Amino acid sequence: MKLCHGSPVPNLTVLKPSLSKHSRPLVYLTDIPELAAIYAHNPLTPPNYFFSYYVRDGALHYDEYFPNQLEEFYSGREGYVYSADLDPTAFDHPEKMPWIYMSENPVVPTDCRRIPDLCAELLDCEREGRLTIHRYADQSEKYLATIRRLIAQEIAERRLRDDPTDEYAAFLRDHFPDLF
Repeated sequence: MKLCHGSPVPNLTVLKPSLSKHSRPLVYLTDIPELAAIYAHNPLTPPNYFFSYYVRDGALHYDEYFPNQLEEFYSGREGYVYSADLDPTAFDHPEKMPWIYMSENPVVPTDCRRIPDLCAELLDCEREGRLTIHRYADQSEKYLATIRRLIAQEIAERRLRDDPTDEYAAFLRDHFPDLF
């Protein structure tokens, strides 16, 4: 099966495990090429991340949590989707995310696709029916209130108000200032 990895870094010959939210260095792969394109740009420095996607019934969805999020994160940004034919049974999955594969070992890609503008790529995926983008203006007030409640909960649990220099705290403060 072809597994993919998104990165902002060109010319990688080996995908090396790096910092992750899973308490150990990992290489993340996916069997959804469009998702690899989403991961080709992280607006934060790892292991911090902000990716507002989900997979439901095998379909990839991207949600905007604030106006023009897609354009802010991806417009004009170059990215790369690396891929290799790999045995997916050789990898672990995060709980409830069967489309993600994790490797503690380096992975050698056999192909790389350069994406000159990630936003244009994701909009093409939307036009072709490979991605559903839920724009902020089209989200229900109830859904946005739930997202804001979850972000406020994370701010409190991680005590992000206590360290104004924390990158993730600054990111959330910039995009959700009324939660601080």
